[in-house]
Amino acid sequence: MSSTASVIIVEDEGVVALDLKRRLERMGYSVAAQASGGREAVEKVRETAPDLVLMDISLGEDLDGIEAGEIIRGRLHVPVVYLTAHSDRATLERAKATEPQGYVLKPFRDRELQIAIEMALYKHKAEMIIWESREWLAATLRSVGEAVIANDRNGAISFMNPAAEKLTGWREEEAKGRPLGDVLRLLDGATREPQQNAVGRIVSEGRPHPLPENTLLLPRGGEPVPIEDSFAPIQDPKRGVLGAVLVFHDVTQRREAEQRIRRLNEDLERNVAELDAFSYSVAHDLRAPLRSINGFSAILLEDYEQKLDEEGKHHLQRIRRASQRMAQLIDDLLRLAQMSRAGLRRTPVDLSDLAWSIAEELKKGRPDRSVEFLIQPGATAEGDPDLLRIALDNLLRNAWKFTSKRLGARIEFGHRDQEEQRVYFVRDNGTGFDMAYAGKLFELFERLHSDAEFPGTGVGLATVQRVIRRHGGRVWAEGRVCEGACFYFTLPDATAAEKAPAGKVSRAATGEKLGA
Repeated sequence: MSSTASVIIVEDEGVVALDLKRRLERMGYSVAAQASGGREAVEKVRETAPDLVLMDISLGEDLDGIEAGEIIRGRLHVPVVYLTAHSDRATLERAKATEPQGYVLKPFRDRELQIAIEMALYKHKAEMIIWESREWLAATLRSVGEAVIANDRNGAISFMNPAAEKLTGWREEEAKGRPLGDVLRLLDGATREPQQNAVGRIVSEGRPHPLPENTLLLPRGGEPVPIEDSFAPIQDPKRGVLGAVLVFHDVTQRREAEQRIRRLNEDLERNVAELDAFSYSVAHDLRAPLRSINGFSAILLEDYEQKLDEEGKHHLQRIRRASQRMAQLIDDLLRLAQMSRAGLRRTPVDLSDLAWSIAEELKKGRPDRSVEFLIQPGATAEGDPDLLRIALDNLLRNAWKFTSKRLGARIEFGHRDQEEQRVYFVRDNGTGFDMAYAGKLFELFERLHSDAEFPGTGVGLATVQRVIRRHGGRVWAEGRVCEGACFYFTLPDATAAEKAPAGKVSRAATGEKLGA
């Protein structure tokens, strides 16, 4: 505080008051007003709002200096320094009760008075900073949605915010000074027996304690409410634990939501089990007649070939192809359903190795085809090996199918780093597609070509999308008619820093091409 602080002099002897005024002004202070009595002093403080009051104790009227100082200090928040010739214990005790900022015995030197004033101004400034911090804290605690109760080391309540008042049914004025157990009545949710007050344990141990699970609060005049949160100690570096604070909240809505979710999950699991049973039942029931249709058609073609004309044979062949396609469709749908419900097991996966093995299977299945496979090494990821093989198998078989009418067919698998994320791709130079239909590619049963052009069930790319989404990634495609297509996918744990597993050299990692 600057030495230009304003001061009110309260002194009933005019000569002494004048002398004080001159001395203060020599020190650089400004005298805001003078008063000769306690009541007048209070009014002057209200009118002028000084930085400090120099108060004579013996004022010779019904309101003496100590009584006036208590009002000025307690209600108007202005620091008071007492000036008195009395140093008896009774006067000193009365003065101490008003918490003055200084006490100067007459007669005094200028230096003594200045030190007392400066110390009083400094202490008051520090107190105001602490007071403002407390007010900010109290306002914050009163505005938060969490219920807050603080108590001293003996368990007596010292603070409650409105949220705590609402939950407990007690007003702060009623609760202050009461034992915490009177206001915060906690029950065990399972037995409905009272829980032990944790304050004593917190004070002795000096560390936070969470509320036990399934804790109920019994509010005054209300029904038990489930609550959660914890007790924490209020500590002082020198004096140790001063008390405890409890922060808690009503979890009724959350518990009800959890129960609803549990019931929904149970219903879902039951429905899935029923759907599984139904799916297998339907599949079994459908397969049997399809096998009969396919088998009897084959018998007709074989045993009655001489009795059938070309049109009859053609019709039987169409029946066989349709039944076989239906059987394949049923198998694909069942695999899709099983894959969707299978657990996800994340481990490091070498996708380059997977691509290489799938390419070899394709070549062995059709050794008459001439297809060049370009497989980039080092394409690793974190994911479920079985599911990722299903996805990659579908993409590579898709490329294999749509390059079947292309001379010099080429299929590539690789990866690139894009915006700190690894993007994998399967590219071919086959039939391609019109980008106007790109959004339909991954829809179940959607096909851009007839079965006569390219056989299929319309389930493969839907399976790919489901696998990638289950891993938290995404899949998309680009293409041009007669120029080929490229299918991209991402996996969340695949970053630009990934490398092939150390100590393992795959055939794909050699950079070889798998040709005709």
